[in-house]
Amino acid sequence: MSAVYAHAWNRAWREFILSHEGSQDQTFYLIGALVALGFLWTGRDRDVAGLDIAYASVAMPAILTMIAAMGFTMGPMFAIAQEREDGTVLRMRNAPRGLSVYLTAQVFLNILGAVPMLVVLIVPAVGFLGAQSAHGAVGWIAAAGFLVLGAVVLLSLGIALGCLVPDARRAATWGLIPVVLMMVVSGVFNPVQNLWGWLQPIAQSLPLYWLGHGMRWSLLPDEAASVEVGGQWRPVAAVAVLAVWAVASVIAARLALRHVAAHQSGSAVARARDDVAQAAVR
Repeated sequence: MSAVYAHAWNRAWREFILSHEGSQDQTFYLIGALVALGFLWTGRDRDVAGLDIAYASVAMPAILTMIAAMGFTMGPMFAIAQEREDGTVLRMRNAPRGLSVYLTAQVFLNILGAVPMLVVLIVPAVGFLGAQSAHGAVGWIAAAGFLVLGAVVLLSLGIALGCLVPDARRAATWGLIPVVLMMVVSGVFNPVQNLWGWLQPIAQSLPLYWLGHGMRWSLLPDEAASVEVGGQWRPVAAVAVLAVWAVASVIAARLALRHVAAHQSGSAVARARDDVAQAAVR
């Protein structure tokens, strides 16, 4: 397995460097971070009821969870959908342990890709808008741990979705709707207690709820637990549920990728390229 990780890291690092040689990718990260900073800036003077902390500190867990949900799910979904059509998945199927390398490289690549945006967001938010962890450096380390664990879950789900979408052109519709619904139901923007009673158990079965819970536990003071389900922090439960989801989603991604690769052929890739070319002409 060490050889798989080494090859996957090398592949991910090369693609990461190549993707940042053009200004388009850098602009995307910069705009995304600036939008989030703008949101924090407009709310900088808001009073947070019951908490003597800056608004940026309260909003940061939700923003980080939202970035993870959108970036870690949509990124690999688009990549898989496109690379099914251009023959990359087919080529990886024919390489020794190619699909394992490809799957692992997608995880590494998307985690690397999120780093610039997180740096551009977090550094100014901490330096100028008062965003901080109530638990100091330990809180930021815990948040990073939850973010990595959540990334494994969300990236694997994104890969599985990328295998299911009909083609890259329809990936946005197929992927964006379930991701947004999951964010709404999981209490990323509003406490789960504000949902209908029958939705609350569903919310607590989703990985995004526990990622958000873990981020809030890492960064917010103890008294913020009063708005959580049961009025208490449950970090151990958050880790356990995310770990179960990580195992299940990785297995699902591997099975979905193998299924797609097994049913691909040179003629199918050629037809997909023709369809893309014809759509561009129209």
